[in-house]
Amino acid sequence: MLDTNIHFFSEGRIYSANSVANKNIFARIKNHELGHKFLNVIDEAKKLVKLKVCGLMIIDDMVVVVFPKAYTLHADNTNLKEHAKLLFRTFQRYMNEHSDTLESQQIKSSDEEIDTLSHINEVVYILRDYRQNGYLIRKTTQVSQYRTGRVLWNKTISQTSPVISEGNIIYPQPYMKSTRAVRNRMIQHIHRHLVCKLRHDWGWIDDDDFPLEQVPPDPCSPNEALTVLRQELRNAFNQREIALIKCMIRYYKKISTQSSDLKYDFMLTTNTDDIWEKVCKDVLGDVYDAIVDDVVPKPYKRRVNSTPEKMKGIIPDLLCIRNKRMYVLDAKNYDLTETYPHWADFTKQYFYLYTIKERLDNIAKYDSIPTSLKEKYAGITPVANALLMPSYDDSEPEDCIYKHHSTVNIPWAPSLGSILAYKLNTKKMFTAYTTGKGKNLICRALFDELDRQSALLRCRD
Repeated sequence: MLDTNIHFFSEGRIYSANSVANKNIFARIKNHELGHKFLNVIDEAKKLVKLKVCGLMIIDDMVVVVFPKAYTLHADNTNLKEHAKLLFRTFQRYMNEHSDTLESQQIKSSDEEIDTLSHINEVVYILRDYRQNGYLIRKTTQVSQYRTGRVLWNKTISQTSPVISEGNIIYPQPYMKSTRAVRNRMIQHIHRHLVCKLRHDWGWIDDDDFPLEQVPPDPCSPNEALTVLRQELRNAFNQREIALIKCMIRYYKKISTQSSDLKYDFMLTTNTDDIWEKVCKDVLGDVYDAIVDDVVPKPYKRRVNSTPEKMKGIIPDLLCIRNKRMYVLDAKNYDLTETYPHWADFTKQYFYLYTIKERLDNIAKYDSIPTSLKEKYAGITPVANALLMPSYDDSEPEDCIYKHHSTVNIPWAPSLGSILAYKLNTKKMFTAYTTGKGKNLICRALFDELDRQSALLRCRD
């Protein structure tokens, strides 16, 4: 299925919904009850559309992968599957770590809020349980004097009479406890169908290398499956069975609400801004939480005849410290081929750097500052102010980590410094975020570049 029926797009790019390659795809997406959330019609006459979500969709036997903004893959790329796996793992880690913030799992609009559009946690759990334990087999325990098994000595001694032979006490008909598999239960048919379907749809993206089986017929509707699973849960005592049945119940509850004739599975979000920020924080070693109370500005507003109120929401995305140098960074999820950061983005960065520098100078200057704080920030200097945007183009060299895109400054206010804008290799950032590999290389390359550019700019000023 993957080789012939997987389709790749990028969030925010404009596509023709009338082309031979895309017509059926966008028609199916639009057919879903939330299609208006996924697609934005740019030009009705020309049938131009833009995808408003990022992630993965499975519609019947068709897989649609929507990469983040500014993620360019050419049709002849032989590693499309690996890129899709990387996106999957990035979303999976983010959603597992931030399940308490529903933005990672919801699509919002001004007039409604839709529950989670991700079945991914249930899908992954069911597939990994299958690889470890195989198909679900319900077992029953029987106690009998006519079957082999484990002897129940207490019951045997209390309820049967022994015989004595050559000085030995023998129980000729002991009670035995045996366990046997129960065949053809509905739950087993449900589990086999579900596993085969999920392996067919999702197995390729979770490194499932087992031979695929043909998907057996669906034994019942999702609502009927829920009834069976809830009944079976009452009789489940094995921890594996309890956890698996609960997971299957969660999965069927989500798909039972689908009203379309087409079968949909999703792992989608509109909140790629937050995902990109979390990726940058993790890979670049953000220390904001550790120093926020010491150096981050806390503006207050004071109404007439009232006590001061601290303003909320004025915080930098990332603060990184390396070799006594502080970097004030802002993770911006912009596609620089279409959108440039706004004036407000630069204004905030100037505000952050100016106020943090003032605070650090005051910590060093005034004797009233606690010694512990002076020692903590001794010699630390803000040196760079930068915006970080995602970007990937498989036509560029594989070892490319960043590209210096632009520099913003105010000529008549050189003391404010300059703001640098960089495009970071999204593939390398996602890989480091999901595996931990390559973080040091990325940090060294980017921070050395920021030092170099900042020094050049200071010389020019």
